[in-house]
Amino acid sequence: MILKPVVIVANYTLKELLKSKVLVSALVMSLGIALLAWLASEFTFGVPARVALDVGLAALSVSGYGIAVFMGATLISREIESRTIYMIISRPISREIFLIGKMVGLTLFLVINLAVLGLAAVGVAWLLGLPPSWLVLCAFLASILECIILMLVVVL
Repeated sequence: MILKPVVIVANYTLKELLKSKVLVSALVMSLGIALLAWLASEFTFGVPARVALDVGLAALSVSGYGIAVFMGATLISREIESRTIYMIISRPISREIFLIGKMVGLTLFLVINLAVLGLAAVGVAWLLGLPPSWLVLCAFLASILECIILMLVVVL
């Protein structure tokens, strides 16, 4: 019963965020991450693929923090400015359900964005000869968890 309104609000939020130009900037940032990782690997001695992966995952975390802070801070204020929050709250949906749905939608958008950036970082490391590892997946999932926690703190 409670799940259906949360899914509806999350779906609306995800569609609204996908229409924005932030995902296009994620593609540009992924190219920047790939270039930065490649440049860092060229200036290292030893294991250039490991350095490229470290630089790529660091850039992934920093960009994820930026997206979490800036999108989370404007999540509710954008609804207030466009006055759509008044129509939504007047319906039989509680404020808590609305807020949970908005945060779930932003979380899905954040995961999609970080997946694009993570694939760029791992792709460069793979092209430089670093084999796939479970540790890279764990680092990627930990970065996603950090960004989600930061986003929840900013929104609340």
